[in-house]
Amino acid sequence: GATTLVEKSFSRGSLFVNPSSFIGGFVGKMFSGTVRKSFAEPYFNGVAMKIVGGFVGEIASTGTIIQDSYARSNTLQAAGAGSFAGGFVGYAPSSGGTFSVTRCYSRADVINGTSIEGPFAGNGYSGDFVNALYLDNSQATSNGSATPIAAASFDNPAAYSTENFDFVSIWGPATSTPSGDINNSPVHRWSCAGTPVAVAAGKSCF
Repeated sequence: GATTLVEKSFSRGSLFVNPSSFIGGFVGKMFSGTVRKSFAEPYFNGVAMKIVGGFVGEIASTGTIIQDSYARSNTLQAAGAGSFAGGFVGYAPSSGGTFSVTRCYSRADVINGTSIEGPFAGNGYSGDFVNALYLDNSQATSNGSATPIAAASFDNPAAYSTENFDFVSIWGPATSTPSGDINNSPVHRWSCAGTPVAVAAGKSCF
């Protein structure tokens, strides 16, 4: 429901996709509620995907809020005309004011085919994506109001700070000296506490 809150959570692993409509690295179809300070690192196996997103396949209704989260995935490509693929969100409502995705980023190779693809969002009203960023290495061009980051700057906290990412309490640079390594993009501070969950994905904590 609208009061549901998911926070400081993650999803990582392979998704073996049979012909299916709603595929997301963190959630397939989201109707309402809030997700924040969470991440997804999926590896998609299969090509018969109707609606697919690195973090959420489809934002289906009003009241959905996603904040301070990210998705890092392999190549994304939806299956044919009428399909949608996005580095972070596959499909979202096309009218404004129905959902909110704020201070989030995606890293994925989204292949431009016969479906509707975007390096951040396959479809969605641009006004609902605020301070949204994506790695500028995609063949797809639709991205709503999301901002591209060149590969050379993808591990540089300065590129995110200009979009109001909080590097004091929420995010931390993966490296003290940016080197242009796209695998060392910023991570959550909570994921580097105790036994770091981020290190298993090849990223360094700070």
